[in-house]
Amino acid sequence: DIRRCRFIGVLDMAGFEILSINSFEQLCINFTNERLQQFFNHFMFIREQSEYDAEQIQWDYIDFGLDLQPAIDLIEKPLGLLSLLEEECVVPKGSDLSLAEKLCQAHLGKSAPFGKPRPSQKSRGVAHFSIAHYAGVVSYNIDGWLDKNRDPLSESLLEMLAGSTHPLMQQIFKIDPQTAALGRRRRQSLASLTVSSVYKDQLGNLLNTLNSTNPHFIRCIVPNYERMPGLIDGPLVLQQLRCNGVLEGIRICRRGYPNRLLFEEFVNRYRILHPKSTDGCSNDWKRAAEQLCETIGLVPHTQYQLGVTKVFCRVGLIGQLESMRNEKLSKLVCGLQAHIRWYFEQIELDNRYAEWEALLLIQKAVRHHVVVRKWPWYRLMQLVAPMVPKEREKVMIEDLTVERDALKELVGRLEGENADLINKVRSLEKRVSEMLDVNRRQDCEIGTMREEMQKQEDLLATLQRNLSEQEHKLMNLHSTLSEEQSRIQELRDGNALLEKDMESMKQSLQKERGAREQMELNQKLAHVQLKEMEEALTETESVKISLESQLKMREKENEELKTRVNQQLETIKSMQSQIFDQSSRVSAAESQLHAERMAKKKAENEKLITDEVIADLQKSLDHAEKKAALLKEKWRVKDVEVGKLNKKLTDSTDQLDFCVSDMKKRHAATHKVLQDQLEEYRRKSLKLESENKQLKAKVELSLNSFERESSIDSDYGSGARILSRRHTTQNSHGSMRRSQTHLDSLSFHAKVREEISTLTQRFTKSGSSNDMQNRRLDELERELRSVQTDKRLLTREIDVYKRTIHDETLEKEALSKQVKGLVVDVNQLNKALMKEEEHSIDLERKLRKTQNDVTHYKAKYEDTLVEKDNEVNLERKRMQQKLDEVVHEHQLKSNQIAIVHKTKDELQTELVETQAELDRAYASIAQLEKLHDSQGKVADTWGTQYKMASGELEALREENNNLRTRLRRQQRELDTLRETSTPDNEANMLEGEIQRLRDELMSSSTISQEDGVSPSNSSSSVHTRRSSIYGNRYED
Repeated sequence: DIRRCRFIGVLDMAGFEILSINSFEQLCINFTNERLQQFFNHFMFIREQSEYDAEQIQWDYIDFGLDLQPAIDLIEKPLGLLSLLEEECVVPKGSDLSLAEKLCQAHLGKSAPFGKPRPSQKSRGVAHFSIAHYAGVVSYNIDGWLDKNRDPLSESLLEMLAGSTHPLMQQIFKIDPQTAALGRRRRQSLASLTVSSVYKDQLGNLLNTLNSTNPHFIRCIVPNYERMPGLIDGPLVLQQLRCNGVLEGIRICRRGYPNRLLFEEFVNRYRILHPKSTDGCSNDWKRAAEQLCETIGLVPHTQYQLGVTKVFCRVGLIGQLESMRNEKLSKLVCGLQAHIRWYFEQIELDNRYAEWEALLLIQKAVRHHVVVRKWPWYRLMQLVAPMVPKEREKVMIEDLTVERDALKELVGRLEGENADLINKVRSLEKRVSEMLDVNRRQDCEIGTMREEMQKQEDLLATLQRNLSEQEHKLMNLHSTLSEEQSRIQELRDGNALLEKDMESMKQSLQKERGAREQMELNQKLAHVQLKEMEEALTETESVKISLESQLKMREKENEELKTRVNQQLETIKSMQSQIFDQSSRVSAAESQLHAERMAKKKAENEKLITDEVIADLQKSLDHAEKKAALLKEKWRVKDVEVGKLNKKLTDSTDQLDFCVSDMKKRHAATHKVLQDQLEEYRRKSLKLESENKQLKAKVELSLNSFERESSIDSDYGSGARILSRRHTTQNSHGSMRRSQTHLDSLSFHAKVREEISTLTQRFTKSGSSNDMQNRRLDELERELRSVQTDKRLLTREIDVYKRTIHDETLEKEALSKQVKGLVVDVNQLNKALMKEEEHSIDLERKLRKTQNDVTHYKAKYEDTLVEKDNEVNLERKRMQQKLDEVVHEHQLKSNQIAIVHKTKDELQTELVETQAELDRAYASIAQLEKLHDSQGKVADTWGTQYKMASGELEALREENNNLRTRLRRQQRELDTLRETSTPDNEANMLEGEIQRLRDELMSSSTISQEDGVSPSNSSSSVHTRRSSIYGNRYED
């Protein structure tokens, strides 16, 4: 099934294991790694360089020395480790130590990877042997290998699990009815499979699967053994890279041509760099690619090479070509855009020229009308024109009536034609519906044809697999023929050995004759024995003569077999050449189909990319619209907040202005009142100062006169009166001084001095006026106190108003700053909104452009898809014809193969007859050997022959086991062929051969069990050798 061939698998491989004690499990893991590494080496180095050879490019083969085949042959081939392990599991009384001895005898010193381990203190167990793998030398402990390999499981337990009521158990241990039909003996043989045989089969299937795929490799490197992050052990990493072949892969990539393209793909992709270079090479893609590379300036053999079907490029060349292609595309696109813009500008310029000419024409007409409208004749013409007789109109009416009649006739005729056309349209609609039905049927047929084409493709795939199987079987035939030739050579060598034995026997007989003559002289009693010996000798000579004649006959038959084998080889070579031609045709057809499929996939990928680009642009447009809506909403909220703040600011500024104006008014009123009071106090202070000066002068005069009078007058009474008056005047003067000092301490003392001086003068003038002065002084003191309190209150109010004004100015400044910040935010939001609107406009323009491009590419893709479908249909028709030819040729080849198999069966029957005759010859030789058992030298030689025969018997037993495993493999292949239900003649022949081989195997096993191991009976060894011949014939 072709659907099963299309898959993607991931193989997670366990790492190479080197433990302190390495057992059978480590051997299987390491051998799997060995085979996969060999597959990697073959894929990276051999297949890569073989592709260079197939493409016929100049390349020197590089041998990296990474062949792991010796280690693989040591483990896998016959007489290898796994085959000896299986044999030891079959042999009775087999043990692990005997297996180790056999391994050392068979491979120590003969196979390079096999060796004896050195004793080490680090290893905890005993190491019996070592194998040099690609990652290092591993020492293995063989204890318990036989039990692990046998892995016994009871047949009754399997049947019980298969008959379980649990569906999962039934599915896991399901018994195949075909396997059950083979009988109890077959199931026992299947149940007795060893772990090593199952492991070999599974590993072979895995490698076959990998060989049928396009593998990619991922290498995991252990950075260090300490399991520490960020630590790289350089020698350890380098050793892993060297063992895994990574360094050699990088080296071959640098020296080789890792990038390769088909000629058609290379030309179609890079033709844009120099389009004229590929003119005249429409069908010759190789020549077109060569000319394109030369015109670009690429250097052959250093940057690229041309093969048979591909262009091979060095590392970095594809990147260089891609950068050149991108630059060319950008230049072309820019030039195309400039030309388109020039074209649109030219159209707009033409439109402007047309508008300018129209404007000039209208202006000219208007000017002419302005000039003519006052002309009398023009006005007269306008007045007389309606009064002119309408004869012309009558003629026009008559012409119109005639035209109407003609049109009526035409309408009638057209209605008749319309009715005919309607009938034709209906008939055509019927035909269209019929054609649509036919088209639907054709679509159905096309669908069926496509299904048939798919089936034919599946059949082609099965045929290809059958061809590969046939090639494999032909290779098997080659191998069997070579093995038969080797067997014939072995038979010839055996005949030569027999002749040598006969000569040695003749020499011994001659020696015996001399001994007999001496014994006749010495002992007369031995004459009777000598006569018997002579008779026996004569019989042996006669038998020898008959055997020599039979050998000559066999040599002639062997020559005839050689001639037949050569003829078969020639026929097989011719068949191989024909199969190679057919495979080349099939590969060419597959490459064409692959190219068509790749083109279709490429178109689909381009469509998906454009859809994704459109979706991304739509998402970005939605995101931009949402962002613009959010910005608009934020802008609206900010506008509301700004309005509120502006309103609050206007209210606060109005209130502040009102408070400031009120304070200014009150301050001006108080300032005016205080200014008036100050002026009044200034006037009063000046007046008081002048009076004070006068009083001071008067007081000084009065004091001088009083002193003179006191010195003259001695009258007590008058003196007492003067003293009392003086005392009173001094008291009043002191009180006035105190009041004067008190007034001087105040801020308004200058204003009050005049009043004090006047009061002192008045007091000096008359004593009666002291009370008035005191009251006046008290009133002035009270007014002064009230003025001081008013002054303090006014200063406090002024300070309060100043603080309020300062707070209001600070709040105003803060509000103005906030308003400025909000204005800046609003401007920024407006700018962001404008940018988002411009971005949304750009996105809409890009969206429209991408939609136009999508429609254009969609139309172009649909056109190309239709063309590709037509081309695919034509190609499928051609492939169908080629497929029919291939099927016909395959049938002819299968008939020829059947004839070859018939001739092979005849040769096998003849070979069996020759083997039977050789068995009879061996039996006669054994009888001759029994006659000479009594002699010592002959006994020694037969002892050595007995050892050789026992060794040969062991080898034949091993070959017998290998034959059983091959029979199981052939039986599984037969089961798979039955499941696929492909009626192939070769499968039936293979089944018959397997059945015949099974019967011969059973007969040989029964013969070997009856005869046992004895030097005298060599027919069993001959039978087992014959079975091994048949087994080796089907080894591969």
